[in-house]
Amino acid sequence: MKEITELEAEVGFVLASRFSGAILFQEIIDWCFYKIESFSDLPTYIFDIVSTSSISELRDAVGILQYGRFNYELSDSEWEALTGIAYKRGFYTKENPCDVCTEKTALKNLEKNPHILERFKQTFPFIKLEWGE
Repeated sequence: MKEITELEAEVGFVLASRFSGAILFQEIIDWCFYKIESFSDLPTYIFDIVSTSSISELRDAVGILQYGRFNYELSDSEWEALTGIAYKRGFYTKENPCDVCTEKTALKNLEKNPHILERFKQTFPFIKLEWGE
């Protein structure tokens, strides 16, 4: 089995962030443009992602359903930490809660997994986090 590259792992984290609700679809596109501006010699799938307009097209562009090469291994606690970021960003609320875990559980797991918040900040330096840390 082929080792995944650092970029593939980062794409996996980007997708995990989207599927947990921590980022918006447009922020995936913004991440691609950030990569394009910052690095040369990127794989063509980064440019394919930029041209997508839906999650369905995104799945086709990166081939995650067929190959799974962009999987980012997260424990349940780490997934809930990403959900905590979504709560902090206001994407989930008491009126519109996440159906995977409660706000209290998500925020507790965010606190227990500070490396997830650090990874988020490193991956998305263009996203301004509005809450005090």
